[in-house]
Amino acid sequence: MRIAIAFFILLMPAVHASAHDHPHSEEVPDFVWSFMLETDRSADAWRIELTPEIMQRLNRPTADDLMIFDAQNRPVPFARVPDSMLTESVTLRWSLIFQGGIIAADQPEKPDLSLEFEHGGARLRVNAPETESRIDSSDALRYEALIALPAASESINDAQSDTGQSDRDRARLQIEFETEQRISMTCWLRSADSDAPATLSTGLSIQQASRPLRYRGEFEVPISETAWHLACYGPDAAPDDLQLIGSEWMRQVQHDHQPRIALNPVIEALAESPGTLQFELLAPYRALHMSLTSDRPGVFSRLQIRSRDDAEESWRQRGEMTLSTLENSPNQAFALEQYSYRRDRFWQLEAEPPLDHLPGLELEVQRDTLVFLAQGEPPWQLRVGSREAGIRQLAPSSLNELSQSIGPIWQWPEIRVSAPERIGDDSLLEPPTEPIEWSRYLLWLVLVVGSLLVIAMAVRLLRSPPDRR
Repeated sequence: MRIAIAFFILLMPAVHASAHDHPHSEEVPDFVWSFMLETDRSADAWRIELTPEIMQRLNRPTADDLMIFDAQNRPVPFARVPDSMLTESVTLRWSLIFQGGIIAADQPEKPDLSLEFEHGGARLRVNAPETESRIDSSDALRYEALIALPAASESINDAQSDTGQSDRDRARLQIEFETEQRISMTCWLRSADSDAPATLSTGLSIQQASRPLRYRGEFEVPISETAWHLACYGPDAAPDDLQLIGSEWMRQVQHDHQPRIALNPVIEALAESPGTLQFELLAPYRALHMSLTSDRPGVFSRLQIRSRDDAEESWRQRGEMTLSTLENSPNQAFALEQYSYRRDRFWQLEAEPPLDHLPGLELEVQRDTLVFLAQGEPPWQLRVGSREAGIRQLAPSSLNELSQSIGPIWQWPEIRVSAPERIGDDSLLEPPTEPIEWSRYLLWLVLVVGSLLVIAMAVRLLRSPPDRR
């Protein structure tokens, strides 16, 4: 009995350690697919655009089941690039054309002011609108001009459409005067096709103290306007040499370097639910924009948009959009940026009133960008498709430091990806079976046996006769 108790006491620490002390080791996941990366060591860091062939072989809803390996099968540090690091702040600048002149104090009649220019492929001519004396100032009109965007400004609209910003955004319009004398004027700006009183004003600040003196003013204008009327007022007559020497249109935009592609998923109607349409994505893409089209006349329907990650989950509301072929009622392309963190594969559209045909569907999705360090032995390989997330990922702070030292990530060299090669079975994509916790069962067995031994020892002591003195 004493031997059994001693054995139990010695065994308890080992069992306890086996049950609770789990060493934390970084296990490398197993993957199903491998893509060879055709490059050498000519750069310190590389960029990979995830193609549809790669995306369709990702298994996890978060699309993080991927890793980079070198020729010796060693993990290489990598990272998925966040959107903020693929966005470039760009200032669009355009020199404007203009025509103006001084308004003399003794001038009996203000001369006509007109400006001809090309815009949108057409030759335009604008005349200065009637300019009344400012009721909010005792100053008199001293200078007047017409300003317009040139024909080349058509490319401005193209640049604006790339940024995804709406026509409600505004731009800066800058004017610059030159004269040998000091001036004091306030300039007012309005659209050239408007007779309403101007509401935008700016004072002129001196930019160059040496002669000739240069003065500058700046306005904030809607980006939809293309021509403006400028009227400057002052207490004193304008110098004879005053002239408008330059005008510039500027706008700060965010240029997105993240690659995007357009998909046309197969859309189906649910027979058991009239008005409900569904489609499925073949990869965990991030959906950005959705647009529907129809070749039928007289169509007008509101559609509720829902999505989910798994076929067994409940639908999540994503918004609503309009499908219309009525005159003066264009279709609405629904923007999904606010939900871009989601990578749902299953989508549902519920139309009210129901549609009697399948509309055309285009879904703009965003491809992901990976970067990795040229560590280890080339050639490297990208492995994807696993039930577990990849390891050895670079921290955001490291990625920011690399971007500052090497340059913007969109300027890093891009690597070519070969055809996929299967390196594992599809069973690697399934959730693992729960392992049997033998240590836990052993612990309970030891506890039960130990308890029985203690009870047996107590019973034996109770039955033994008391010791005689």
